[in-house]
Amino acid sequence: MKPSIAITEWSEILANQSDEAIIDFVAAPFHEKIYQDQSFDLLDQLNPIQKALVIHHYIMMHVPSGGFIQFIHNEYVSLIPEFMEGLKVVGDYKMVVILDKVLVEYVQHHSLFKEAHTLELFTKLYDQLPQFNALDEQFKNAYPTMNSLIVAYLKEHVQEVLSLTV
Repeated sequence: MKPSIAITEWSEILANQSDEAIIDFVAAPFHEKIYQDQSFDLLDQLNPIQKALVIHHYIMMHVPSGGFIQFIHNEYVSLIPEFMEGLKVVGDYKMVVILDKVLVEYVQHHSLFKEAHTLELFTKLYDQLPQFNALDEQFKNAYPTMNSLIVAYLKEHVQEVLSLTV
């Protein structure tokens, strides 16, 4: 799946939008399809960059407000390896290392996440797993660079994600 966009519109977006807005714009058609299908099956049809653009949105819906604990609790942890593959393509190895640490912590404390089936138990995770605070902070600090690398990649390789039309 490669959504179409006019070359002039793409140039205008690149010139006038923030990195995050560019990422959101490019990911929007994929999100619409996922929402329409009520399934992540579309991810199986996407290349690593397209997947990373989609997953970026889910990470940004959770991590800035509730941290990786919320992201994991809402059962999105399985998206992290796919996101990491896209980040490797754009060259963001710093974020890959952070996400790898998140996965290690998740695996080590899987039973706590599995048991947190009430709001009270979920809330306790923040006290029980303070190491996620540091990971959330590392993510926050590395986030602007990640976005810059994704957008730089899109500028050079847009045809891997979108079909440009005249």
